[in-house]
Amino acid sequence: MRRLSPRLLFAFALVVSACGGAPYDGARYDDGRVRFSIAAPPAPWSRVSVDDEANLAWTHRDLAAVVHAHGSCSPSLDIPLQSLTNHLLVGFRNREIVQQRRRPFLQREALDTHVLASLDGVMRELRFVVFKKDECVYDLSVLSRPGESFAAASAFFDSWIADFSVD
Repeated sequence: MRRLSPRLLFAFALVVSACGGAPYDGARYDDGRVRFSIAAPPAPWSRVSVDDEANLAWTHRDLAAVVHAHGSCSPSLDIPLQSLTNHLLVGFRNREIVQQRRRPFLQREALDTHVLASLDGVMRELRFVVFKKDECVYDLSVLSRPGESFAAASAFFDSWIADFSVD
């Protein structure tokens, strides 16, 4: 497992709290509270270490891209999807919402947000799919260089999250 470079990890380090690692077997995550299934992406995607609970990420070197899956469960997380999405953008500057739409996801409403933004002067293109189910919040995301890299990474992201399920 590789470590994610600071430039690509920034989106995730800003929005998650530090905790110990959690069990993931390559297809299913289960820490006793948060449970979801998502397959590890095939090569050339490689898993990166993110020291946080229910927080999985993979990087694609050629696309300078990261895909990410995160879950958190607590009754206190009954927060509007818009607020949860805004929290993921903390620290980003020069934000431009390219598209934001509500859509069904796992028989729930999800907020799918496509953003151009910068952090420390580096432009990135990002997409978040955020939804809630059974007192849990899930965010699935992709980020990459803007343009063709993002288009390729986002296409992969759509196929990758199509098999996401909550156990």
